[in-house]
Amino acid sequence: MSVSKIHSFLKQNPDVNICFVNDGSSDATGEVIDNAMSVCPDQIKTLHLDHNSGKAEAIRQGMLKEILCEDFQWLGYWDADLATPLEEINHLLENANEPVKLLMCSRVKRLGAMIDRQPYRHILGRIMATMISCVLKLPVYDTQCGAKLIRREEIEHLFSDEFLARWLFDVEIIARIQQKYSKENTYRHLLEVPVRKWEDVPGSKLKFKHMFFSLIEIARINWKYNIQS
Repeated sequence: MSVSKIHSFLKQNPDVNICFVNDGSSDATGEVIDNAMSVCPDQIKTLHLDHNSGKAEAIRQGMLKEILCEDFQWLGYWDADLATPLEEINHLLENANEPVKLLMCSRVKRLGAMIDRQPYRHILGRIMATMISCVLKLPVYDTQCGAKLIRREEIEHLFSDEFLARWLFDVEIIARIQQKYSKENTYRHLLEVPVRKWEDVPGSKLKFKHMFFSLIEIARINWKYNIQS
C-alpha cells in the first residue's frame, strides 16, 4: 500500500472517500492505516475487525459500513496493493450509465494499455476466466480483478449475507445479480471496462493449488444459485 499515492489521489479527488479494512492483522497494518487516516481524516476511514476472516468477509463488512456512513451513489472495493491505480475509479465512472449496476475493471492486454502481468498468472487467469464464463453463461473476461464499483442501491442485496466463496466471491456477487434480475437481464446490469494500467505487485499469493480450490468454489456457487437451470 502506497500511502503517498493514496493521499495524492484524494487531494485531486475531494469527492472520493476511502475506508481501509484491517482484517484482524497481527502485524503493524492497523497502525499504518491509522496513520494514513490521520493525514487525511475527512476522506479516509478505518474499520478494524476483531479477527482474521478472509478477504471476502473483510470487503463485505467494509461495504456494509460505508452504506451506513456515506451517501454516495457508487461504492466499491479496491486491492490495497494498488495493482489497479486509483485513477481507474474515474475511468470506471465515465461508463456509469443506466442500467449498469456493477462496473468491473478488466485486465485486457492490448495496444495502448500497460498491463504488466507475469505469464503464469496470465495463463492461470485465462483458464479460470474461461471456466467461470462457462458456468455463469456470460461472456465475462475477468471476474477477479480486485477493482469494482457498485450502485448504492445494490449493496444491501449483494453484501447482507456472508459469501459462500472464499476465493471467488466476485463470481458470487455476479451470481447474486443474476438471481435478482434473471439471467436474461444480467447483461444489461454488468459492464467490464478494460483498465489502462495494471501491474503485478511482488508478494502475490496466487499459486497453482488455488485452481483446485477455485474449482470446488465454482461448483458450490453453481449449486447454491442454481445457475445452470
